[in-house]
Amino acid sequence: DVVIGNNVRAIEDDTFSDCKSLTNITIPAGVTSIGEGTFHGCSSLTSITIPEGITEIGKEAFIRCYELSKVVIPEGVKTIGECAFFECTKLKEVVLPNSLEVIGGGAFGLCPLTDLSIPEGVTTIGGGAFCNSKLQKIVIPKSVKSIGGRAFDVHSGLANVSSVTNVTILADEITLGGDAFTGGFSLELYAPNAPLSLFAAEYKRQIIFTYLTCDYEYSPERIEEYKKYINRSDDFIGLLIKAGQTQALSKLLQIKTQVKLEKLNAFIEQAHGNGE
Repeated sequence: DVVIGNNVRAIEDDTFSDCKSLTNITIPAGVTSIGEGTFHGCSSLTSITIPEGITEIGKEAFIRCYELSKVVIPEGVKTIGECAFFECTKLKEVVLPNSLEVIGGGAFGLCPLTDLSIPEGVTTIGGGAFCNSKLQKIVIPKSVKSIGGRAFDVHSGLANVSSVTNVTILADEITLGGDAFTGGFSLELYAPNAPLSLFAAEYKRQIIFTYLTCDYEYSPERIEEYKKYINRSDDFIGLLIKAGQTQALSKLLQIKTQVKLEKLNAFIEQAHGNGE
């Protein structure tokens, strides 16, 4: 174990990097910053106590601390740097403070998190921030303005990793990077406040598919917007037939102002021909 003196105000970059025998550490009150790579590769570290007063956790501060299972980020922290806890392969629980504003790219990448509460006040979630986690349900608060590419992406080649199945975006203005969420049309993507025009095509399709197949509440404004989009596209007919979503298909056909019978039959024949 290591005892840090009460007169220390900053832990500099790489101070304890690769101290593989370090198992526990308590950072005293008075420390205001944890530098880059401070505990990089402390592969035996099982617990860390971070005091209030720290405003930033530096880039790669706890990268590859393989034995960490829980981290409580205290109030006062505004930024979690890039890859701060990347590849902490036993880290299943993280408590984030209400003061948090920025979650850096790859901050919790390759961490097997099973539950996560993103506090209101966070504005930026960097690319790959939670990639390859075990999160299944995510709520993006209204304060979030930007989510980087592959932020919650799951690479299907990894064993024992489950994809996100449900995402609620409460923001009314947001930018999403490519493949921010994976799961295709098995992902429920509910974004009741943001105009459809803000989203790239891949997210528009998921939002509309969720609208057709799930029982969420939407404002009249969103419903009218979705209906216009549906009337401009035939994509969802084949998707719903292949997915066996007969009730959703009925809902769609009530919305579409024009759909030719021969086109509908062609979709059905194609689905049957593919063995669906």
